[in-house]
Amino acid sequence: LIGRLHQCKTRLKRLRTARRAGMSAATYCRTAGIPAMLYGADCCGVSETMLQNQRGVIARAVSPDTYGRLPDLVFQSLAAQGKDTDPALEVCALPIGRWALAVWDSWIPLDLLRSFFANALERLDAVRDHLWSNVVGPAAACIATLWRLGWSASSATEFTDDIGVEWDLLRHAPALLRSAVHR
Repeated sequence: LIGRLHQCKTRLKRLRTARRAGMSAATYCRTAGIPAMLYGADCCGVSETMLQNQRGVIARAVSPDTYGRLPDLVFQSLAAQGKDTDPALEVCALPIGRWALAVWDSWIPLDLLRSFFANALERLDAVRDHLWSNVVGPAAACIATLWRLGWSASSATEFTDDIGVEWDLLRHAPALLRSAVHR
């Protein structure tokens, strides 16, 4: 992820030039920049520091040359225009959505998925202070992302979101869960 972030930073100057020529930087970031930067994030998650760095790079890419210092403001103003370019949306949706897809499509036996999830939950629960440095694998990435959002997991297939809605990954389609993450 660090290398992908660096590659995105090196493209900023070319992107600014293209933006001055009339290209939509927000569209580029949403369709190419963010997916390239987040490749693999569904399996390893993204730490808080890395997420802030990614948000800063995308905010600088989509805002005029003298702006981009306040990523929250940049992303709110773009969202009001219907251009969701905040990488935090995908950073949160990728690990949860990928785990939901693994359960839904039965990529491996459910008992094995439950075992992975329980082991990761036990390991991460013991190290909440240094959470992201202990994330290894998709189960741990999913758990850490759930906690980032204020969600909880009662098992590998049952999550509760921040407003109390219960999600059963065996009954609810992964796309529905991803949309819940985005709200």
